[in-house]
Amino acid sequence: MSRLTTQVFNCIKDYKLIEPNDKIMVGLSGGKDSFALLRLLSLLKKSIGFELFACHVTLRKKVEISYLNMLESFCNNLEIPLFIRKTDILDYIENHKLKKDICFLCAHYRRKELFLEMEKQKIYKIALGHHRNDAIETFLMNIFYSAQTCTMMPKQSLFREKITLIRPLYTTNEKQILSYVKTNNIPVFEYNCGNSKISKRKEIKDMIANLTSENSKIEYNIFNSMHNINLDYLPKKEK
Repeated sequence: MSRLTTQVFNCIKDYKLIEPNDKIMVGLSGGKDSFALLRLLSLLKKSIGFELFACHVTLRKKVEISYLNMLESFCNNLEIPLFIRKTDILDYIENHKLKKDICFLCAHYRRKELFLEMEKQKIYKIALGHHRNDAIETFLMNIFYSAQTCTMMPKQSLFREKITLIRPLYTTNEKQILSYVKTNNIPVFEYNCGNSKISKRKEIKDMIANLTSENSKIEYNIFNSMHNINLDYLPKKEK
């Protein structure tokens, strides 16, 4: 196993993300994280003993055929069945100028489509490509903008435990994924969305990058702090 494959294997083991005979759907967005996740899981499916599928949700009415062919080719090479759900989610949100956070709405509707495909295929566990940096950024975003101390979970039960959501890249740094994608010539596709450059997440990402440039342990410490909660030193309102 490569170093990153071993890291993902250990994440799966430590958080008990995958069991033998599981059927798992990977949400294949087309970005580096989901492509890397799919390839890494394909390398582990025989040793752990699970079935693997992929689902892509298109976000615009007009999608290049060459792009869809590339997705199919990538999955075929890994011998993984691919399901495609065609939508115009991003076109709809932009055209109607909805007041809610565009990134939140896009993610919400895209995940809804993934769940519908899972129901259709009778698959009850989904793997998403969120990594360690995503968890750290979400942790700080919730503190700054929602007044909550919470973040993404490596494993989460949804709809009264009917569906289980897992994040096998939870302990993986984004830089490791970038290196893995480059080394293995993994294709990457991003939908043209200007909001990715002006979102609150981008602000948090830039802030963390600035802090990390001065202290390389910042990311490591934030991530570990999410696992080391000292309730004795957190205020609690008396009822």
